[in-house]
Amino acid sequence: MSGRHLAHRSAAPRLRALAAVLAVALVAGLGLVTGSTEGTSAAFTASVRNTGDRLQTATYFRCPDAWAPQRDGAVFQWPLDEKAIAQLVRDTFSDTAGAPLSGHTGDTGGTWLRHNSSGSTEVVFTGAGRVRKSGSTSFVLYRSEPASSSPNYTVSADVFVRSTVAADAVGLVGRLNTGSATSTTGTYYTARYEQADKRWALWSVVDGGQTLLGTSPATLADGSTTRFSLDLVGSTIRVLVGGAQVIAVTDTSITETGRAGLAVGTPGGSAYATSDTTGLQLDAFVVQPTQRATDVSGHGATGAYVGSQGTLARPPLPSCPRDPGAAYDPDGSTSYVTHPTKQSDPQTFSMETWFRTTRPQGVVIGFGDSATGTSTQADRLLYVSAEGRLIYGQRPRNVQTIRTTTSVTDGAWHHVAVTYTPKGGMTMYLDGRRVAYDATVQSAMNYDGYWRVGAGTIPSGWPVTPDSPYFVGGLRYAAVYSVVLTEEQVRQHWEAGR
Repeated sequence: MSGRHLAHRSAAPRLRALAAVLAVALVAGLGLVTGSTEGTSAAFTASVRNTGDRLQTATYFRCPDAWAPQRDGAVFQWPLDEKAIAQLVRDTFSDTAGAPLSGHTGDTGGTWLRHNSSGSTEVVFTGAGRVRKSGSTSFVLYRSEPASSSPNYTVSADVFVRSTVAADAVGLVGRLNTGSATSTTGTYYTARYEQADKRWALWSVVDGGQTLLGTSPATLADGSTTRFSLDLVGSTIRVLVGGAQVIAVTDTSITETGRAGLAVGTPGGSAYATSDTTGLQLDAFVVQPTQRATDVSGHGATGAYVGSQGTLARPPLPSCPRDPGAAYDPDGSTSYVTHPTKQSDPQTFSMETWFRTTRPQGVVIGFGDSATGTSTQADRLLYVSAEGRLIYGQRPRNVQTIRTTTSVTDGAWHHVAVTYTPKGGMTMYLDGRRVAYDATVQSAMNYDGYWRVGAGTIPSGWPVTPDSPYFVGGLRYAAVYSVVLTEEQVRQHWEAGR
């Protein structure tokens, strides 16, 4: 082929590749060869000098150990084999109609406790298996037990509109400080639907002082049911509606784990009453701890799973059949893993992962100026196109891309790697072979941002964009480096999984 794309070359057998590595090391006299038997952490290593921004250590390991020589240059190395954490609290609100929520034990988790002690308003069960406000005072807040082991978790529930009551409001609560329990005082985050203003609202309450952090307009129709969530990961506080982010802020005012809970009414707002046949009602309450993606690079670059974390337990990997771990199974609508640390305009880097999919959609690995949600600036994107091919692109001014010539949506496990340096341009490898390159691209878009795996923002104007930026399938052994992997190193990483 001509131009920017290369046809696949046949892969060398493993033993011949190993002999080549040993020969390079011995003939050049630049390294030391060590050995061990299969099934141990390392097989063979041949180390040679570093040259410029390229790492020259050749290694044949099992998949997790194949990364070892590149750890000094790694931004992160995530095996993505964590199993999904069980829900901390789940409550479908099945109880006697009219009974108070206080003292009720949910389907999973502990007991509900009323947090603020003044006023006559309660939360009670409806005959349809939901909860609602009872009483005419303005506000009441409940907390659920037990506490999460981490301040990073997501609180979710369905809001059902039985009928419109003008002053009505219902909300979810997170990081509630249990030390203060009088009226509206206390410290917590809350995400509310506020009927009076027809909006979703995110508030922080610190020692009783309320701060509005963000809003999103919305009108909920009578008879409708809407899933919403308060998502807490470090200083990133978000409101999700139907799995989509509608509010996202960075706020450091509340950092302790606290408790999750729910609230009805508005602190200091108008008094009003609802019934089983009027107002807003809550159902399907869940507290889901945030799982972390372990980083094995030694740099402490732990990732955060965002959205619903699925797990492929002991997947049938042609990648790394000797490794017993699971794989990450994003749901294709809310899920991805985000790197917590802002990166300063990476202009030399490599990315790689094992993946499998049958769906032509989603960012595999990408870079953007927001750690979560939608980025206003995004490039350095590797995605599955609407045609099922892999496309990688950067946007120094205009979008520049390289792509595979064939579809990858065959359900098989593949290894993909992309490297970029202003000296050598963009290169893509699939299953150990260089399949596409463009040496003319001398820069990427200039901005600071965050790496993500499994989703990202694909700006308008990019070629063959899929219907969704969320990847569907399996992901395993994702890594980003601040150096360029050589073609030999990429091939070795693929060989380690065969």
